[in-house]
Amino acid sequence: MLWSDTAPTQTSIAVAETHGWLVLYNVWDSGRGIRPHESQRATTGMFVETLPDGAHRYSCTDIGIEPDFTRLIFTVSIEGTG
Repeated sequence: MLWSDTAPTQTSIAVAETHGWLVLYNVWDSGRGIRPHESQRATTGMFVETLPDGAHRYSCTDIGIEPDFTRLIFTVSIEGTG
């Protein structure tokens, strides 16, 4: 897991094996002690945009009465296979 408050601004991840799928979850620590992290609840979600270069931009919101998709925005791009 990468946490927005501790991850570097740019991160490279090498995928060792795949079946053609990349699954991303918007997770957070609510501080409520329910479990290590929370995800996929109530008003949470992600908007995904495909950019002209083929990368994808994810705009995420966590739980709350007023969804705010500007709280976490990141881009994923796939570089050459090697």
